[in-house]
Amino acid sequence: DTPKGKGKSNERLAQIIDEKQQLINDYKNQILFNQQLMHNIEAAINSLTDERFRIILSLRYLDGRTFEYIADKMNYELRWIYILHGRALNKIRDVK
Repeated sequence: DTPKGKGKSNERLAQIIDEKQQLINDYKNQILFNQQLMHNIEAAINSLTDERFRIILSLRYLDGRTFEYIADKMNYELRWIYILHGRALNKIRDVK
């Protein structure tokens, strides 16, 4: 015999544990999805023949750098980085 009310608290605890497990599973699935997405982005970047395009896209999308940072590191004007970035994205679109 369980004390009055214990059954409901045990049910609630089981429900919380189930919800936690579902969140963990969702989190793991999201991690796998993100890993595959990063792999696809990396493959698309590596398919480019122009090294400048690969550097710009890698710094931007794999390293999360700003365009200002990229311009500074590459010794290019910011406006030129924007132009090269656009060209790089167009090249990737052309490949697909």
